[in-house]
Amino acid sequence: MKLKLVGLFVVVAIMAIGSFAEAKIIRVPADYPTIQAGIDAAVAGDQVVVAAGTYEKNIVLKSGVDVLGAGADVTTIVASETYVVYARTVTDMKFDGFKIDGIFKSAIGIYCENSSSFAISNNIITQCGNDGIDCIGASNATINNNVITQNWRMGIYIHDSDPIISDNTITQNGMHGIWCFLSSYPAITNNKITYNGDSGIQCSASSEPKIFWNEITNNNNGVYVYEDANPYIGTEKNPGMNAIYANTWYEVRNDTENIIMAEMNWWGQAPPFPSQFYGSVDYDPWLEESPFPTTGSITGIVTDATGNPIQGASVIAINSETKSKSQAMTDANGWYQILDLEPGIYWVLCIKKGYKAGIKKAEVIAGKEVVINFKLKK
Repeated sequence: MKLKLVGLFVVVAIMAIGSFAEAKIIRVPADYPTIQAGIDAAVAGDQVVVAAGTYEKNIVLKSGVDVLGAGADVTTIVASETYVVYARTVTDMKFDGFKIDGIFKSAIGIYCENSSSFAISNNIITQCGNDGIDCIGASNATINNNVITQNWRMGIYIHDSDPIISDNTITQNGMHGIWCFLSSYPAITNNKITYNGDSGIQCSASSEPKIFWNEITNNNNGVYVYEDANPYIGTEKNPGMNAIYANTWYEVRNDTENIIMAEMNWWGQAPPFPSQFYGSVDYDPWLEESPFPTTGSITGIVTDATGNPIQGASVIAINSETKSKSQAMTDANGWYQILDLEPGIYWVLCIKKGYKAGIKKAEVIAGKEVVINFKLKK
């Protein structure tokens, strides 16, 4: 019996090794002329790697087969049929690194039906005749780090599904940035949802999305709730941490009998005006400032050639585009800090009488501190 078991384990191990050995990279167009031909030739565990270029046919995805572009800035799929990318009952795969251009003829950029463990990442999805992405019928995909823009209806449409939607820019879509419909419980986190024609997020038909850490601005409504939907936008114990402001009509419009919990968010001012809300919305307490920083800083230490700190040196940051100047002086430890700098490229000058001036280039990023040290010579 032990020999038989050992033999069985050996067979299983050989089969497992064989399955790993069979996994391969299929290159388009080097191995196959079209993306679909590469997908059709692949088996679970394979990757279809697509070179830069423009590809003009819609594709149907397959479970377990990753489809990877060379980057959304250089790899484009253009299609005029119903769906540019179709995924039905697809699992355990990712679609990454493409620009999907519907040229206002294809209805949907990416259509997901009954698909899970499916990652849609690092794509640009634009100019679709209806929606950028549809998640239909228990499609619990992960939608991450995409730009979804200028689609005719919605950026993302969710129907009876629970996707995770994070770190996307969803902007300038004709109707809603995201529409949650019919008993879905998606997690909507850390997205920038701006300048959509109607609502940033629309919730209807008993949907209950969790909405945290998003910037939702410059839409008609920030969040629009009706048909007994009940989104969760934060409580004092579980802060929403959204920045929802500068929307034309309401930051939150509630047409249901539910009380929408929307505590600990930034509403563009503190306290917010009651007129920013419609219906029963519990927005108290609120944040006193935005959780999303809009400026950065430059800091550092100025020393002489031997490493001794120089006090009273002038450090000037000049924005290379606007030419605006900000200045600080070093303290007894040679330390300086320049705050509240708009993001961009700066020339940083260090001047002290008796020393040769120093100059360096720096990029300022919102919410980040850039360290620029100087060692001045006489």
